[in-house]
Amino acid sequence: MSQLTKPIRIHKDAAYVTEINFLHMNPDQQQPVVDAVRQAAEPLKQQSGFVSVSVFRSTDGTRVATYIQWQTADLLQQAREKLPASLLEAARSRIEPESGKPRLYDVVYANDRSAEGVTTISTENTDTIFINEITTQPPTQARLLELVIANNEEQSFRTPG
Repeated sequence: MSQLTKPIRIHKDAAYVTEINFLHMNPDQQQPVVDAVRQAAEPLKQQSGFVSVSVFRSTDGTRVATYIQWQTADLLQQAREKLPASLLEAARSRIEPESGKPRLYDVVYANDRSAEGVTTISTENTDTIFINEITTQPPTQARLLELVIANNEEQSFRTPG
């Protein structure tokens, strides 16, 4: 399978549709899930509207996260419908039943000190990537975002690196 060939950039207020999935599994299943998800992602790259796909694994072995960007939600759905069911089943059979429900996200905040001013996802990065999965209810989402952003602002300017 091919590796990431170019960095993926995350821009605030990007026009793309972003889907993030969190897959939960036992540590002994993480690598087979990574392999199955990467295999399922390969055909997506050939579909209309494709922008990017990234696959992350947690260092404790219990999570795999996917980050997918598409030009529109309709084109993403059309691409998913073209995927062979067997590719997706290979990953689904190894994850906890309630994990991996696709959810669409808007980029509402991006804080980056790079020269380009955008977050870059790359297999060549030596930086540490933190991905927090926080479940909330719609009435509390805005306040939670405020707290997370305020904490990030404080930490990013106080913490070296």
